[in-house]
Amino acid sequence: MVLLGTVVGGVCVPRLQAAEKADSTITSDELEIQNNGEKTYFRGHVVLQEDPYILKADQMARMKATGIVTARGHLDGTWMSEQGEKIKAYGEEGLYNPAPPKTELWGGKPRLIRWETSVDTAPVQVTADRFTADHQEREFFALGHVVMTQVPKVLARSEERRVGKECRSRWSP
Repeated sequence: MVLLGTVVGGVCVPRLQAAEKADSTITSDELEIQNNGEKTYFRGHVVLQEDPYILKADQMARMKATGIVTARGHLDGTWMSEQGEKIKAYGEEGLYNPAPPKTELWGGKPRLIRWETSVDTAPVQVTADRFTADHQEREFFALGHVVMTQVPKVLARSEERRVGKECRSRWSP
């Protein structure tokens, strides 16, 4: 991978490029490069984007040799499919390994929320000690003290029907 960067409105916008896949982008408020780019630190409102994934954190560090990115502080990850499925993940620490593409999340009571479609009213919520996502297989794993919850789906009824039913029950003999 090659680290390229441009400054946009005072924010460094490095682009990570790999020959075999689309560009990844990391944006942040601050950038520190050590040892000729062997390790790059990103601090303040850090966003790693590699469609269809977005990962936000307080800080990230990237190792040039491996492409591995570690993240700390208020991690907020989002994945959205073309069919409308959405997965949100939250935690305090994480790791992204590009080869093979895998993401890990832990610390601070990590949790994952999955909506089946864009209109899903009852997402599945999972808490665990650690989550691992295999990007190629599109699989998520929850490890240690796993708790999964889902509230019953809400079935919407028209306001007119509900009000009409209430009126009939009130005025029935």
